[in-house]
Amino acid sequence: MIDHENYHLVLPLTSLLEYLCLHITKSKVLLMKARVTKATALIELGYLNEAYFIYRKLVTLKHMPKYGTRDSTFTARLDGDDFHFSADDCYHNNLSPEDAKN
Repeated sequence: MIDHENYHLVLPLTSLLEYLCLHITKSKVLLMKARVTKATALIELGYLNEAYFIYRKLVTLKHMPKYGTRDSTFTARLDGDDFHFSADDCYHNNLSPEDAKN
């Protein structure tokens, strides 16, 4: 679908795939593929900040499927369930790309 420039149709499918990979199959490989595809579609639609947050999740390996551990607040924080980026780390859409904050 990305090859045919149907980016708005890619987002629901990648969100569904992301949910299935996180909770049903617990596949890290498919989850990474879904997130990269979703970020690519978001970039093409102009949502740079959202795509940047997805790429940051990929690089830091946050909010990945977990198996073999019991749910607790400690493991949830280690896996990134309660993870938020600060305002300094986000992409500022109101500024030009050449700005020092971006």
